[in-house]
Amino acid sequence: GLGFELNNFRFDQDVTLKYENGVTTVDEQYLAQGVNLTKSKLFTAYMNIPLLIEFQIGRNRNFFINGGVVGGLRIGAHTKIQGKGAIVGGTAKDHSSFGLRNFHYGYTINFGYSHIGFNLTYYHSPLWRKGAGPQARQVNAGIYWFFKYTALQTVKQACNRIIRSALRGAPVTFIRKITIFVANNEYAQIPIAMEYAPTLRDF
Repeated sequence: GLGFELNNFRFDQDVTLKYENGVTTVDEQYLAQGVNLTKSKLFTAYMNIPLLIEFQIGRNRNFFINGGVVGGLRIGAHTKIQGKGAIVGGTAKDHSSFGLRNFHYGYTINFGYSHIGFNLTYYHSPLWRKGAGPQARQVNAGIYWFFKYTALQTVKQACNRIIRSALRGAPVTFIRKITIFVANNEYAQIPIAMEYAPTLRDF
């Protein structure tokens, strides 16, 4: 089903990114000036659709494994830095495109038992367009938990109200389609752990 992916790529030095003349490079101005950044990261958000084949085994079909392809549309991106002092003095965000690809695709596998599952996803397409930045590829690993679907009705309704408030005037049928829950007749699947993505070091 339709899902949303949020990624935080954190930098291990006092650097950030800059986008000039269609190319993303490392901005080392804070490092050169000795400014201590308490936070520096690149944030990306995607709306993904997977195409999976699943197998279930065991007496009650408690063991499962599925795999396939996943593709997504980038719906947001920005850099964020935090620091103290006259130069930074708080939080700053840059919502440039940074030459990131608008679409990404890759391969994913999920496996687990009963109410717990594990995910591994490798994106074959580089994060940046060719010539616009480092040809780094993303790998995600995560863990998620299944809850009884009937126990999540109030949460689902609350999320729909939030979406409806954010998209005033949008038809209800559209709002239902972008609900973040993936459900069958019995369970709803909600990731409860942040996915891990490697730090971008190679520029």
